[in-house]
Amino acid sequence: PLSEVFDPEHRTHFVVADVNYGMMRIIAHKPGSLESYLKPDFPRSFMPARVGNQEAPIMNYISDSALTSYADVSVLISLTNLAGDCRDRVSVRFARDIRLRDLDEGNYIFLGSPGSNPWVQLFQSRLNFQEAEGLVGAGPKEFVNKDPHPGEQKAYVGLRFTGTTGEDYADIALLPNPAYGTTILILQGLQQEGTEAAGRFLADPNQRRALREALGISSEPKSKVWFEALIHTKAVAGAPNSEAMVAARLIR
Repeated sequence: PLSEVFDPEHRTHFVVADVNYGMMRIIAHKPGSLESYLKPDFPRSFMPARVGNQEAPIMNYISDSALTSYADVSVLISLTNLAGDCRDRVSVRFARDIRLRDLDEGNYIFLGSPGSNPWVQLFQSRLNFQEAEGLVGAGPKEFVNKDPHPGEQKAYVGLRFTGTTGEDYADIALLPNPAYGTTILILQGLQQEGTEAAGRFLADPNQRRALREALGISSEPKSKVWFEALIHTKAVAGAPNSEAMVAARLIR
């Protein structure tokens, strides 16, 4: 799929996750949305009604700074190294600095799930594996399998929190941006470990070959192939140490 997002005719924009947004959701126990994220005063709407003198500096820092995750940086570096001659046409954008009209130009790679990168919400309705969670910050998230195939689960539950040991999942999706003839690639983990595992999966030529086989691609396709794939990883103390494909779907 990398040749679809790194091409000589378009710029490729990585959009890294907004960790501040994720922390604000946890503090406020609010699910958030792209609509609220785009409002100028959105950070203040997630702040507690009463903030003490000791908490005020850190709350202001979370509200005003721009933080992303190690997972996003790792994925960004590994995939950019595979961009070949298109590497000089790659740019990095912070999720909070994007506006809807920006999607009119270029290919986009979105890193992170809707809980940390609200732009991914734009494409959720087109995916089979959709992120779901209960009370924000109170427990693990999961990917709901809208149309389970034989042998698949109805839901895949990830780590309770980033930085713990256990199993996590990620969804990789390649989608068209048909109005502009460009391409969208999404790598969204339930936690940061899942997102990093998705990047490691795509950076591995053997895993990319397995993905092509799972999608029934035996030769160079005559037209573009749109798909999503669910990836499983085992994490140890905050780092993924394995990647395996659980399921794959062609997107018609």
